[in-house]
Amino acid sequence: MTEMEKLNLPGTTDLGAEDLDYAARMCKVEAEKLERSGNKEKSVGGFERAYRFACAAAALGSTGSMCIMAELIQGEKVSAAKQMDDPVAEAVRLWEKAAEMGLARGYLNIGLLHLHKPVPGGGKNYGNVPYDPEKAIAYMQKAADGGDAKAPRNLGVCYREGVIVPKDEAKAFGYFEEAMKRGDSSGKLFCAEDLLRGDGVEQDISRAIRLYEELYEEAGHDITTSAYALGCIYRDGKYVPADREKAAEYFASVVKTADIRAQEMKREAEKFLNAEE
Repeated sequence: MTEMEKLNLPGTTDLGAEDLDYAARMCKVEAEKLERSGNKEKSVGGFERAYRFACAAAALGSTGSMCIMAELIQGEKVSAAKQMDDPVAEAVRLWEKAAEMGLARGYLNIGLLHLHKPVPGGGKNYGNVPYDPEKAIAYMQKAADGGDAKAPRNLGVCYREGVIVPKDEAKAFGYFEEAMKRGDSSGKLFCAEDLLRGDGVEQDISRAIRLYEELYEEAGHDITTSAYALGCIYRDGKYVPADREKAAEYFASVVKTADIRAQEMKREAEKFLNAEE
């Protein structure tokens, strides 16, 4: 019996690692959308399917699916995690294996654990991993050096906040810009914020607005945040002449796209729209 047959995935025995990995990612994305919209119970089945596809892909050598498995285990989103004595230790093992095989994202996630920060796609379970900023920075830098797109953004946040490393806004912007160049949308979002205010970089309002507009047009996971930022820019008239019509357009998008994490932005947008009626 093959590994995929053991996992009870009928109709998938002829699929390769790439197809199985894609299926795992799609199931996980849909489950996360349900979770963010408040339908946590409905998300459970999606996470379980994602885990099963990821296990099959990982058995064929997919490092991406190793990371997916680790995220679902560390975040305790699947029943398999509940059967483990130490799910975080198992997640770390998988992330280290993926990183050693060439996927630097594993190092980033281990670094986040050492900062006791939520792992994207995972959760807030840090197990017995000690809070160790020095080790965290080392892991994140290793991920950045390995080409990971999100690692520079996370390093930038550390330098922007100046909590575990000396505050350095210029260094932070440099990391955000590198993340943006690698395709990280949140890196682009942070670049826009810094350019708008002139934090760590010469203020460039036109470029900041252009980056926000790109994020809005890309309609990715930063669409609500970018729409809210643009709405505020045109509502307040601080950086450009006030434009109530444009502000209303962007705030309407906030109301439409906001998930459970963006309820404060949604309330502010609704407040503006109701006042305009």
